[in-house]
Amino acid sequence: MLDALWLKVTILCEKCDALSTTMVGANAFYSTTGYTGEPEVRYGAQNSQLTSFSLQPPYMLFGLGQQANYIESLTVAYRNTDKDRSVNKFTFDNLIPNAQVFAIPMDGMWKLVMMVVPGKTLWQTLLVLGICCVVCCIIILVLHIKEKKEDEREKVKFNTKFNFDAM
Repeated sequence: MLDALWLKVTILCEKCDALSTTMVGANAFYSTTGYTGEPEVRYGAQNSQLTSFSLQPPYMLFGLGQQANYIESLTVAYRNTDKDRSVNKFTFDNLIPNAQVFAIPMDGMWKLVMMVVPGKTLWQTLLVLGICCVVCCIIILVLHIKEKKEDEREKVKFNTKFNFDAM
């Protein structure tokens, strides 16, 4: 049975006051390819309201289901509070599921910090990868030994031919 996979996104505030470290009203959406080959896009908002007793968590949690595929792109955005009211956004490519992602805006750049929580699927994938590597090493070793024996036979054949021609 596969694990249910998820992606947890938190957009941190670069220049916030002491009351909050997460950005209010930040958005994120991801796109990936689903089971059927169709693109899937999911959208979320972080702290959409700012009240005293808001029961919203300070992050966005996307449920990915049981698809053990990577996330092709994650776009994070927020609206500047300056006079121009421009939108600051950035796209991160190729993220893995079961990860907690922290997106931190910094003077014109974005920094991504990702913490991965391994699940059963990760260990199963590593096991299959290890078995494939061992099988490849055995095949290479068998072919190498076979090539050495063939080289030895050719060398003996050449030496015997050379000795007879010298007489």
